[in-house]
Amino acid sequence: MRLLVFTQALDRNDPVLGFFHRWVVEFAKNFSEVHVVALSVGEYDIPENVTVHSLGKESGAFRAKYIFNFYRFLFMLRGRYDAVFVHMNPEYVLLGGFLWRARRKKVALWYNHKKGSFFARIAVAITDCIFYTSDQAYMSTVLKARMMPAGIDTTLFSPGDEKREKNSVLIVGRISPVKRVSDIVRAALKMNERGFLRQLHIVGSIPKRDRSYGDTIKRLAEPLVESGQALFHGGVEIEALPALYRNAELYINATPAGSFDKTVLEAMACGTLVLTSNSSFFSMLPESMQCAEGDIDAMAHKAELLLSLPETEKEALRSNLREQVVHKHSLEQLITEIQYALYE
Repeated sequence: MRLLVFTQALDRNDPVLGFFHRWVVEFAKNFSEVHVVALSVGEYDIPENVTVHSLGKESGAFRAKYIFNFYRFLFMLRGRYDAVFVHMNPEYVLLGGFLWRARRKKVALWYNHKKGSFFARIAVAITDCIFYTSDQAYMSTVLKARMMPAGIDTTLFSPGDEKREKNSVLIVGRISPVKRVSDIVRAALKMNERGFLRQLHIVGSIPKRDRSYGDTIKRLAEPLVESGQALFHGGVEIEALPALYRNAELYINATPAGSFDKTVLEAMACGTLVLTSNSSFFSMLPESMQCAEGDIDAMAHKAELLLSLPETEKEALRSNLREQVVHKHSLEQLITEIQYALYE
């Protein structure tokens, strides 16, 4: 089968979307041809059976040019694909869906948001199948939708031989209100007051629209920064993330329920203890790794309990966390299931 893929970005160095580069490499192993059309294209290293086309965002093109390029590529690639996979952007389904249906191409949409946009609701009627990972995602109630593995590269995200930094806490993800980074920093401050925090690592870029929130986080963390106990790493490439997970004793995530934040699974795959207030993960985690959303005191207390566990208990938990990701959410499993759905 030959596959046409639409995505936001194809760039192995993108701090947020770099993971999709690895998806494309895995697609290439399972489909005879893969044609990727991305809104923007950066650095990539892909197999010979993959072609890459950019709608032009990286060169400053306007929306009208994006649409022109979209239809130009559809014309250019006509007859060279059998199915279509659209990642996260239902707008592409609206632009090409009726052409694909007329040509009897099977269309799949990956959409994992908690709320359904206007475009997403229309796309439901046009697509043949929809994929999501969170049982609280908007698409979880749609009959043609199916829950999928999250697609974690468990070879890249794996335990290492590095010695973990004692009482270190890690945050990964863009610094935005939806990530509730402020909750974690406040919990870290409480932990520090009680002598349970040695280092807080904050990894993630600050989007332009959230600069004010980013400034708030920096002010909040200032006491820890001044004492050398907090570091802002900024956005990092995906290849640099495993070392950060392996270095930390505890990864904390406060993204609200409905978002199946893959960083939690990346940390688990690296054998890092996790603590989250996101109930989407509660079925995978023991009660000791769960806390109520917005309860900063409980977050700090449970973090302290996890850090205080005997090393033998920590190792048992780390092994179990990785095993769950390998068996339920690996990239290989995801691509196989997508392939199966498109063949049905």
